[in-house]
Amino acid sequence: MLAESLEVTLRATETLESFGIPYVIGGSLACAVHGLARATLDAHIEAIQAASRQRDCFNIVHRASMFKVDIFVPPNRPFDQVRLSRRVRYVLPTEPEKGFFVSTPENTLLAKLGWFRLGNEVSECQWRDMRGILRLHAGQLNAII
Repeated sequence: MLAESLEVTLRATETLESFGIPYVIGGSLACAVHGLARATLDAHIEAIQAASRQRDCFNIVHRASMFKVDIFVPPNRPFDQVRLSRRVRYVLPTEPEKGFFVSTPENTLLAKLGWFRLGNEVSECQWRDMRGILRLHAGQLNAII
């Protein structure tokens, strides 16, 4: 599933890049890059234009693998602008010519903390993601984010 997930992500990000659309990968894939891999369990498609206008999110689903790509149109918050400006290129270890932009471990951690707080601090999934990032990057995280 991981190879299919990366292939679908690469196809989506190559399309965004070809149109000059800035993006940053977050969520479970960013956690897999910076911490522990996990599977996303839901799949649905929402209206792209409405999400764009409302600065919301939408999903695209690769039907063959049922891998879901969540696309978030960020609000005009300073955090989202910084997150986009600080993105880093993740290069596939087996194919160095292929890669995509991913949120830094610090910004992924902050985003996960935000989702955890919005969910009344009960999501084991968000908590596990944060622990995975902290475990993998212990002593390496930038305190000034």
